[in-house]
Amino acid sequence: MRQSLSKYIILCVLLLILACPIASADDLTDQAIKNMKQRSTLWKCKVTKQFGCTPDGCDERKPDLEISIDFDKNIYKRCVGFNCDSHKLKSKQWGIYSVLNFEREGGAYFMAVNDGSEFTESITQGVWTLSGFGKCVPWQK
Repeated sequence: MRQSLSKYIILCVLLLILACPIASADDLTDQAIKNMKQRSTLWKCKVTKQFGCTPDGCDERKPDLEISIDFDKNIYKRCVGFNCDSHKLKSKQWGIYSVLNFEREGGAYFMAVNDGSEFTESITQGVWTLSGFGKCVPWQK
C-alpha cells in the first residue's frame, strides 16, 4: 500500500510539473508574461490532497492546511487550524509557473500555475516529506 502511494505521489508531481492547462495560445502567452505577483499581491491557497512520506512509504493525510501569500510583505503563511507560522518568501517565474521558496528548517518549495488553478507544496524535515496539492485564488484583505 505504501509503495503504491509513493508511486502515485511521484506520478502526480511529475504530471503537475509537465502538464499545462488546455488554453489558447493567447491565454498561454498571457500566463507566461504575468506571474502570480503581477495578477494579485495577495493569495489564499487551500490544500485539497496531502501525503506524508518517509523512507518506508507514503500515507494520505487529511488536508487541513491553508496557505496565505503576501507578495508586498514577502510573507508565506501556513495555517493548520489556528496554528500558523510565517516565513520569508522568495519568488521567481518559470514559464507559466510561479515558483516560491521560503526559509524554514529542512526545506520548502511551492510551485503554482500562474493563474492559481493548481499548486503543489513540498516540505522536508530530515527524511520526512509532506506534499500538498490544491488551488489558489486572489484575495482581498
